[in-house]
Amino acid sequence: MFKYNLSIKNKLILVFAFTMLISLLLAGSIFFIQDVYSTKKSIIERISIQSKIISSNTAVAVYFNDVEALKELLESLQADKEIVTAEIIKNNSIIAHYTRPSQESMGFKWVLQLVMEPTKEVFQPIIYRGQTIAQLKTVTDFPTLHNHVFNHFLVSSIVLFSSFLIGFGIASSLQKIFLNPIQHLLKATKKIAKDKKYDIRVTKISNDELGVLADHFNLMLEQIHKRDKNLEAEVAKRTEDLVTLNNTLNFRANHDILTHLANRELFNDHLNQTIAQAERSKTKFAVIFIDLDQFKLINDTMGHDFGDRILCHVATKLSACVRKEDTLARMGGDEFTVLLPIIKDAANATSFAQKILESFTFPIVEQQAEFHIKPSIGISLYPEDGRQADILQKNADTAMYAAKTEGGNCYRFFSSQMSEKVHKRLTLEGELHNAIKNNELLLHYQPQLLQDGSFAAFEALIRWHHPQKGMIAPYEFIPVAEETGQINHIGDWVIEEVCRQLSEWRALGYELAPVHINISPAQIKPGLAEHIHQTVASYQLSPDLIGCEITENAFAKNLDKLKSFLQQLHTHGFPLAVDDFGTGYSSLSYLKAFPITCLKIDRSFIMDISASKEDASLVKGIINLAHSLKLSVVAEGVESHQHLDFLTAHGCQMIQGYYYSRPLPANKACHWLKMRQQSSNSA
Repeated sequence: MFKYNLSIKNKLILVFAFTMLISLLLAGSIFFIQDVYSTKKSIIERISIQSKIISSNTAVAVYFNDVEALKELLESLQADKEIVTAEIIKNNSIIAHYTRPSQESMGFKWVLQLVMEPTKEVFQPIIYRGQTIAQLKTVTDFPTLHNHVFNHFLVSSIVLFSSFLIGFGIASSLQKIFLNPIQHLLKATKKIAKDKKYDIRVTKISNDELGVLADHFNLMLEQIHKRDKNLEAEVAKRTEDLVTLNNTLNFRANHDILTHLANRELFNDHLNQTIAQAERSKTKFAVIFIDLDQFKLINDTMGHDFGDRILCHVATKLSACVRKEDTLARMGGDEFTVLLPIIKDAANATSFAQKILESFTFPIVEQQAEFHIKPSIGISLYPEDGRQADILQKNADTAMYAAKTEGGNCYRFFSSQMSEKVHKRLTLEGELHNAIKNNELLLHYQPQLLQDGSFAAFEALIRWHHPQKGMIAPYEFIPVAEETGQINHIGDWVIEEVCRQLSEWRALGYELAPVHINISPAQIKPGLAEHIHQTVASYQLSPDLIGCEITENAFAKNLDKLKSFLQQLHTHGFPLAVDDFGTGYSSLSYLKAFPITCLKIDRSFIMDISASKEDASLVKGIINLAHSLKLSVVAEGVESHQHLDFLTAHGCQMIQGYYYSRPLPANKACHWLKMRQQSSNSA
């Protein structure tokens, strides 16, 4: 386990010492064994030589069996301490024997046993006159070798230990040369790991592999330092981007993207906070709903991008009216809301509403053109009109619709009667949508007659046959259709139905008379004239059979758009009439500038011409004006003989009203057409 716990320094010293120790032991052992073998060989050779001398000297004594002489000769071996025993063997019998006196062993006999046999027997033949007569057996246990081994061991141990100490000291000194660069590298690595500072560099101590390692380590640190700096910069940039994105997302979550005003969610949050504060402090506040009158026409005629720019102008106007503590929000489309968090009474809300109306007296300029935008404003008060956010908003919305139905460009406070009226209107709006889908709409046709009583044309008048409420008059649902945009679908249906009816009458063989249709200003948009022309052409009808009537009030709004539309209809050959003439407030110059062919006097002037000199004078003036401009005149609402006589006397060319006929369903209008044609043929 020490190999994991020791430092490199100690490991190197240990390896060096262990290697040196093994090397010394191995060299000493080899030298020791070689020395033992050479010494042993020398002793055996010496004993062999000595045995030869003794055997030659004892040959005569052995031959004559002179035992005493043999013993004397063998005792001479005492001078040689290497010989343990000596025996002269003749005829397998020992005739003379020598044994060395016992001596103390050096205790290293076991060492010799590891490398050689402990004793050695040397046999030398005794030859007399060329014949072997006996053998000399000499045995040695190498006592000199024992002493030699002991001395060798002492010297080797001293040399080995001294060499180990010297080598260990040298290793300890040399390891610093190798380990100092590594220790510098280790020290720098620890500091870098601890302080996370990659601008630290390792000192290069040598030019060897460790020096190269230090260079590469410093290069690696430099790359890490650069990457760390780049990463810090990137993280800082990403963090800044995330903060910006988070702020953008928070802004978008709480603000309208187009106008940068508060959105519905933020307004509701502020409203709920204001309710909680008002409950605690017993204060009042107001919720104000603002809707732009006829703004849909701008979107339909100028496009939604243009409408968005107008909304931005509106947001600027409204922002100039609110205080710092107020909340102005765009709820969607052309609807805006204002929260007045603290008011003393309704008069404060009134002052604010009047301030808004005054700001809209100045036109909005866009693309070098002036646009007069008018708002309808509804106001609900806390706590009189509700204590909950949704109720206060609903009631302010109801008051705003009440202001809109009264002509717009005004403000109204909420009242309970408004709620019932708005509910009825919303119900009518939904039912009208279903009426279009369920084909509940139908056309009635009211005849127009010339002064001599001959039939001239029909006016197509729309009706709504409600499955539960029965017949609903146009004045009840047409304003709703215009405000909600459903008038476009209704207008398309009217022109299609008139063309279909004329085709049906033509198929029955009747001589066709023109049918006049009413076009709402809310319908007028790019492509409408072409759509009417294509629809008429698809039924193979002549354009002069379809008269187009525009109310006089239409001339008070966007004259350029209206002029372009009427000019396109005129180019295609459609007769053009001004309906409800005399009720508008626009200049009469349009009668000359526009391709008008007919004026229709509003029924409100006809009804009192017998009793009212003013109405009578006005009707005569309109007839004379039409004659001077070479325009035909149609009087609407003729219900009595007195009406007819007055109009005939003053040159009104055509009469329309109950005096001759009420608006007729298609089947009765067909009968009228048939009867008039038969009357004309008989005449």
